[in-house]
Amino acid sequence: MPNSKQPVIVGGGPVGLLTALYLAIRLDADQKPLYPRILVLEKRGDLREENNKESYSKQEYNVVISYRGLQSISGIPGLLEVMMDGGISYSRMQNCIRSDELGKGLVVHTQGDKISIGRNKVVQILLDFIQQNFSSQIAISFGKAVVDIDFKQQKICALPASRARHPFESTQEAEVIDFSALIGTDGSRSIVGEKLRRSVTEISYFCQPHPEPYISARISHEDLKSANIDFHPATMYTVQPRIKGISLISLPNHDSLGVNLVFEHRKNPEDCLFSNLSDSFKLRDFFTNSFPTLGQVLYNSFAMKFGVTDLNTLQQLNIPKNYFLTTKYSQFHHPTSPALILGDAAHTMPPTVGQGINCGFGDVYYLSAVLDQAHDDWSKAPALFNEKRQPEAEAVQKLSQFVLSERGRFVFGLRLGFEVGRSILARRLPSGWIQLPVTQLLSHTNVPYSQVLRARQSQFATGCVVLLSAISSVGYMVFKATKRFWV
Repeated sequence: MPNSKQPVIVGGGPVGLLTALYLAIRLDADQKPLYPRILVLEKRGDLREENNKESYSKQEYNVVISYRGLQSISGIPGLLEVMMDGGISYSRMQNCIRSDELGKGLVVHTQGDKISIGRNKVVQILLDFIQQNFSSQIAISFGKAVVDIDFKQQKICALPASRARHPFESTQEAEVIDFSALIGTDGSRSIVGEKLRRSVTEISYFCQPHPEPYISARISHEDLKSANIDFHPATMYTVQPRIKGISLISLPNHDSLGVNLVFEHRKNPEDCLFSNLSDSFKLRDFFTNSFPTLGQVLYNSFAMKFGVTDLNTLQQLNIPKNYFLTTKYSQFHHPTSPALILGDAAHTMPPTVGQGINCGFGDVYYLSAVLDQAHDDWSKAPALFNEKRQPEAEAVQKLSQFVLSERGRFVFGLRLGFEVGRSILARRLPSGWIQLPVTQLLSHTNVPYSQVLRARQSQFATGCVVLLSAISSVGYMVFKATKRFWV
């Protein structure tokens, strides 16, 4: 590997690979590549190789790429069409309250295209696209972990990932890499972010695991058809069953539904339904009691994922707990070195508003605009990026936390009713008379997150006024109707 200075991207996930593509298409005054060599370091192996699939299994979940993400992808010629083919386009959401019959929920048709696609499928598509179109310009070094960063000298020390836990014993295998720009896209446990905050004392870091555990699995279309379950293959489903304390969210795929089951937090951990799933029979009873229609199909899929070998035999389970996470930095860049963090490395959030990957792709899109503004001067670009993007990331994190706190059945139904009503009015009345609901502002427009946050606050206040007015009107009518009994 040549030791010349080059842009280095740490993290070969969706945001890192899209960043590499955006740098690769930048041209100089002579229409030649401005960055003839771009290096991507990924500590895991190549996802496309069979022996590496297990290390990516925890990220085998579906993501929704909506307007913001699709706009970012469209900046790379030819990539949008490939991504659309790899996912499933949908504009239909079905909300089932107090029932798990997928064919009987409230259907909401939304405007604009969104695609549901596996997160690992996105990585595979980007890797293949790079290999086919930019293999001479973008070098991806798999199995390389960054262990140290010298921001002043603009150097990285990297080791084979298998030796990264014992860096002082592996000095002979260490590789020092010079960088002209360093971009950290290595997820919520970012080594670039960690070194950044240790190097710059003014940078503060916040990490909050949310107390709601969740589990996820996939249900094939064939299993749903075999169980005679009525479903639409290109629909996002949310289910609030009769039993309190759980909710189900599923995203479509070409051959399956990606299912996430979220458990409400309880002050006493033993009261959480999740804590009772200690063996296969309790898991079966939980699903069949909570989901009369979907229960057996859900049990079969989750039991298989959790290693149940015989569905009719008692087997002890140790189900791993997954928790949503919020992480944020007060600053996304180094003040004196051309280094910054993007995506989950800078701002992790719960998936409640579907903006995790879209916000990350938006970071890449905005970084490209900032490089245009700074004429690719990396002494200016990171600060410009941070000035505009950090407040936006904080706004979308607040939005995701608001929605996470509104998961109760009554509040969920109330919010859904307000959003459906506002959506209908926005379509029927002249443009601009009624503001789109927050969910549509997020997924169907490129309105800045900070403006969406203000819209959410005003819409919430309006909703409270409407609700109180309705309650007052009903109370007055009841009083008038029963007045003679009180006199």
